Amino acid sequence: MTNNSVKIRAVCKGKGCGWTLYARVQTKDYTTFRANTLMDVHSCGIVSDNKKVTATWLAKHFIEDFRMNPNMTYNNFNTLTAKTKFSDTSSYAFYNTTNKAKEIMEGYMKEQYRVLDDYCKQLLHHNPGSTTIIKRYCKGMLLVAVGIDENNGMFPIAYAICEKENTDTWNWFLKLLKEDLEVIDTRRYTLISDRQKGLENALGSLFDGAEIRFCVRHLHANFKKKFPGLLLKQKLWACAQATTPEYFKRRMAEMKEVNEKAYVG
Repeated sequence: MTNNSVKIRAVCKGKGCGWTLYARVQTKDYTTFRANTLMDVHSCGIVSDNKKVTATWLAKHFIEDFRMNPNMTYNNFNTLTAKTKFSDTSSYAFYNTTNKAKEIMEGYMKEQYRVLDDYCKQLLHHNPGSTTIIKRYCKGMLLVAVGIDENNGMFPIAYAICEKENTDTWNWFLKLLKEDLEVIDTRRYTLISDRQKGLENALGSLFDGAEIRFCVRHLHANFKKKFPGLLLKQKLWACAQATTPEYFKRRMAEMKEVNEKAYVG
């Protein structure tokens, strides 16, 4: 393939294939190209050996699929790309691609840490009495408490990084949170968690009487093992987003029409 500012010539990489394109820039505007020659018939199979299709390129190409399924496995990817030019992607290339996709979706961790110091200064300036402790970039588990405002938007209330996630670390985190929020009557609060056992234990001891609910994304992680598929996932989320008992019943009835076993269990 030959490219410059005036002309483009491209041929198929397949051995013996006659597919050819030749185009030249139009002198009227010097931005539009006209195809002067196009042999638009391939006599080869799919040629998948392309050095430009890197893990970064694949991550960008499939980024929306990774957003829909952040825990995508190699088997999931093979199903997604079956009968396409990406069907022979190696497991090595796939795992590199998942790492690149995570970097795109979540940003580079070290870069995120660089803005935390400024964030803490702004937090202390605008919210006197807040508690902040930032040391340095480190590995570990991130514990987070978020809230929902009147516009149904999520905002962070508190977060901490600890060595591991267990009952002791959640007790420590929630105790500080309870003190900072000056919680007296825990029965007035509703808390949603991912059903992590340590967190459940800590909530039970520190927020006795509070309404405890579970995150639908984590419920779906177990649900999809028995009932896979995008349609059932959408039906599950529709049920979770119901705001009245009657609306919830209608959404559940719709799930029953799709899969009665999913409706029951």
